[in-house]
Amino acid sequence: PPRSTLFPYTTLFRSFAPYAGASVIDAAAAGSLPCRIIAGAANDTLATADVDRLLHERQITYVPDFVANAGGVIQIHAERRGWDEDRLALAVLAIGERVIALLDEARATDRTPLEVAEAHAAALLDAPTARTR
Repeated sequence: PPRSTLFPYTTLFRSFAPYAGASVIDAAAAGSLPCRIIAGAANDTLATADVDRLLHERQITYVPDFVANAGGVIQIHAERRGWDEDRLALAVLAIGERVIALLDEARATDRTPLEVAEAHAAALLDAPTARTR
């Protein structure tokens, strides 16, 4: 792949996991990243939403930050609900299962993982619920 100033690497590596900054991957970086998967915990890893499609076209798997980094939200929820450590551990470990299901659905529907994750999040947030405290 061509080099970019942000990612001047030419050696293929398996994964890239940005953890410290937002908007790390722009269109230029998406065109030059020599990896197969991006899964980071930095908020808003992608500079713009269309970068998701560029990665998809290059067959680079992108796990959205809000999916990969769900442990923090689960931890806060567990503390507020009084969960014990075993229940918390099971909930955090289920993140991996959700990622697999997300990637499977994206492949089966020819959508990007971000498109699928945002659709799931919107459905949850838009659903009427009796638990609005």
